[in-house]
Amino acid sequence: MKYVNYLMQEQEITCLECGTEFYGRVGKKFCSPTCKNSWHNRARRDSSLIRRTVESSIERNYKILTRLLKLGIHSMDKMECSLLGYKFECVTGYTRAVNHDVFSVFDIRYALSSTRLFSLERITVPTESENY
Repeated sequence: MKYVNYLMQEQEITCLECGTEFYGRVGKKFCSPTCKNSWHNRARRDSSLIRRTVESSIERNYKILTRLLKLGIHSMDKMECSLLGYKFECVTGYTRAVNHDVFSVFDIRYALSSTRLFSLERITVPTESENY
């Protein structure tokens, strides 16, 4: 019963969206459904923007690596890759080898030293019939 009484109490609240001061139950955050929807839509938009940016960078990296493989290039200076638009922080996989790091972008794998991208290759994924 104390909880119900607590919720029934009204207090002055500042809307998180528009900043309007209004009276409402304890715990209320928005002055109207419109403000509530606007606040949540903006929060979702911001997180969606981050996700879309990362997905776009990974897709760009994949296209660059695919183009290098088609040209028969299996090693390249890191600076040259950066000039092509490659973003080394956007990959889909990582492992540590003895002397270098190995990264992958979907089905393409490469090793990375401090100055070079090398051992660029497409990973062959075993088919279901090969697993048996």
